[in-house]
Formats: sequence, structure tokens, C-alpha cells
Amino acid sequence: MNMISKKRAVLCILDGLGIGAMPDAPEQQQGANTTNHVISREQRASFPHLAALGLFEAADGTFGPAVGRAALGYPGADSYLGHNELLGGTAPETHPDTVRGRLEFLIPALEQAGFIVHPIADNGALWVNNGILVSDNLENEPGMAINLAATFDIVDLETLVRAGEVVRTQVRNPRVIAFGSPEISPESILSAVHKASEGRTGIVTPEVGFYKEGYLVRHLGVGFKPDDELPLQFMQAGYPVELIGKVADVAAGDQGIPRRPTVDTPGVLSDINETWERLESGLIVATVQETDLSGHAEDVDRFRDILRQVDTWLGEFLPRLDDESLLIISADHGNDPTYGTHHTREYVPVLVRGPLTEPLTPMSSLRGVAALCRSFFGLA
Repeated sequence: MNMISKKRAVLCILDGLGIGAMPDAPEQQQGANTTNHVISREQRASFPHLAALGLFEAADGTFGPAVGRAALGYPGADSYLGHNELLGGTAPETHPDTVRGRLEFLIPALEQAGFIVHPIADNGALWVNNGILVSDNLENEPGMAINLAATFDIVDLETLVRAGEVVRTQVRNPRVIAFGSPEISPESILSAVHKASEGRTGIVTPEVGFYKEGYLVRHLGVGFKPDDELPLQFMQAGYPVELIGKVADVAAGDQGIPRRPTVDTPGVLSDINETWERLESGLIVATVQETDLSGHAEDVDRFRDILRQVDTWLGEFLPRLDDESLLIISADHGNDPTYGTHHTREYVPVLVRGPLTEPLTPMSSLRGVAALCRSFFGLA
């Protein structure tokens, strides 16, 4: 065990919390600034702890020794790529497949695995086992993901994930997202299927009503190497590591590290508190996902409410930090709800409370956040 074994750190990822469009963002996203469009200047006083950490300074382009920003070092704006880059990974080469373009591979692979498959929507999507829609993702940038949307009234999570694993072998997109909810009829899914831009066919997930109690999701990604990322590196150095929220689903590898893919924000924040009290040393990585879900739903009020919950939690958590503690608040991309249902390619905040070996400087990729964690523990 390392000499600094009593050190503890939390990397808290506020999914979709951007602080301004990057220069290479699509033209229609120039002007996006998730933070400033969710919390107006008049409302900032209601978020004293995020303000104290420097979130609003960063959103206004003002930085300091513990208030920084990071660029997205991967293409587009994607949760899977963003989370793994935050953990230190390098994005693999991918291809923006569509279901239509991979139909000749998907159908036989699914049928060989025992699924009943029906092409629908002019061969733009697949209806599987009368309860799973395989289609293009319409919330992320084109080509970033393939969706499997299921009603748990017809199929169970195990069947859904098994179908997702088959689809994963036949497409080259960064992510295959398998998700479902109860009390959604097959008819409501099928009636929402439509053709969209860039040759895609799919559904707008929030409009169908998936994001509710009972919603479960599994992210099947490609190509990141566990050896490059914090969880395995810390575990090999002898430090406990626990993953909470979406990061538990998307982090590369599976080395026996505790993973709890909680979606609801109170559950995530409570889990951070309980884990912090239990661990004498080590790293906690947690994702607050409901910010991102609010962005997809274009729900500014809900987004703001989730951030208010985070601010309240910070008021309770910050006093627990000592000289052997580090808290980093960051994000994986933007999701400005005033710019539609898609992620936005934005810089993200890097807000630090705890000892730093040197002042923050602008980061060219999210891997700079992983480097901060390693440096704090002497693993750099």
C-alpha cells in the first residue's frame, strides 16, 4: 500500500453540464452554454456552494487556481466517450453506423441467437421479440449510438441486455444503449418511430415516456482499455475504488470493482456520502445523470432542480473534506436544453476543492481530470 493510503477523493460528474460551445462545435450549437442557460444570473444566489467552487466564473470564462475548464478530446459530444476520457481513456476509432446500413448483419445475428426479428419503418429499424425496438439514437449526435428500447411488460432486463450484446457485435458505433421501462405498450413505442435527419430512424426517447420510475439502462461501449483508466490503475495500486451512477455502466473493464448504476439523484448523492464514511482511503467516481436526462427532455426547470439538489448536497459534504481529501466536479459534455434534445459540444468545468500540486491550466482533453486524480495520490 502506498504511503499516502489515507487519502480519499471524489470525482463527481454532472452529466451534460457544459460551460460554453467549443470552437469546433457544429454551427447550430455555437452560443450554447448549458450552465448559463439553466441558471440565470439572477438565480445564481440560490446555488451558493456551486458558486463558491467557481462554476459561474467558469461559465463566464473566468478561471483561477482551482477553477478550470477542459475541452472534449474526443469527437462529438457523447456520454460514453466523455466518461471514459475523464477516467483517462483514449477514444477508439469508430464508425457512425445506422440500423439500415447494418441490416444484413443484424438480422441473421439476432435470429441465430434465438430472437424473433421483424424489420419495420422501411427497413430503418427492427422490432425484436415483440418488445424491443432496435433503432438509431436520435438524442446524441448522428452515429454516436444505436438504441434498444424495451417495454419491461414484455421482455425482462436479461433478455434486453442479451439482445444488446448481439447488436454490439454487429455495429461500430461508440455505444449501444439498451434501456427499458415498465408500463409502456408496444404500440406507444412503434407509433413513435419516425425518420429523422442524417438518414436515421428511431424514437425521441423522452417523448415516449421511458425516463420514469423503473427505468433501467445498460451502456455497451467499444474499445477503451481498462489499463488506461483510473479504476484499474487505483485498484492495482492498492486503493479501493467504487463507481456510482452512470459511470458504473460505462467505465471500461470489469475487475471486481463495486459498481452501482443508480439513476435517481438523491440515491447517487446518498451513496457518495455513505461510501465516503465507509472508505478510509481510495477513489469514488459518481455520475449525476438526471441533469443529462433533463437536457434531452429540454426541461430547463428540472435541470435547475437537479443542480439545486447537488448544491444542497455540497453544503453538507464540503465540511467533511480535510487536508487528505479531494473533490473534483466536472462533466462529460454539454446538453443545453435551450438548444434541442441533443448533446452540445461544450467545454466542461473542472472545479477542485482540496490540495493541488500546481494551479489548474486549460486542459486539451478530459484526460487532464484523470491526471489530477493520479497526481493527488502520487500515481502520476
